[in-house]
Amino acid sequence: MGDIGKALAEIGELLNEDIPVDKDTETTDNERLPSRSPRVRLKHPLNQILYGAPGTGKTYATAEYAMAIFENREVNDAKIDETARKTLMSNYKNKVRDGFIVFTTFHQSYGYEDFVQGLRPDPTKSELSFDTLDGVFKKIADKAMQDAANDYVLIIDEINRAQISKVFGELITLIEDDKRWGEINELSVTLPYGDVFAVPNNLYIVGTMN
Repeated sequence: MGDIGKALAEIGELLNEDIPVDKDTETTDNERLPSRSPRVRLKHPLNQILYGAPGTGKTYATAEYAMAIFENREVNDAKIDETARKTLMSNYKNKVRDGFIVFTTFHQSYGYEDFVQGLRPDPTKSELSFDTLDGVFKKIADKAMQDAANDYVLIIDEINRAQISKVFGELITLIEDDKRWGEINELSVTLPYGDVFAVPNNLYIVGTMN
């Protein structure tokens, strides 16, 4: 049942009377999002944060963590030689080029509009007009939602530099493992501009913080 239908139903329960709902306007989340199956025997957590003092190589290590996810292997924390590093970075850059990895850095001014979705003025029109623009998180999440056969990785450098509640908004709950789309407690939300959105269970989030 759509949001309007839910609100009317709740009001009706409070008043102990039935309120007619226009069924033509009802659209369930399951009809607007593809069905997914639960993931089993994950080698890596869907959400992880690398933390340590500045200069300890956290950002440097994100490439290794991302490629370990794609190659379904354990993370190698040992120091590697220059040749091995070049091979690792070549594979990493190929994944970035093909859209399987997105890297972003949080800062004090980073907000929901940059990360999830916001409005931007349209300079091509003579009158003041705004377009809905998806942020980096929504873009990669939507792509991963439509491609269940592959894994995707979002790397957030300096994740503690921004106000997390401001950046993630209502989506902070959706990134939890069991709330991912396809899992037993899957959840979705309706974004402020009307899009139904969920975080799929093949999108990994790797953050770094001091």
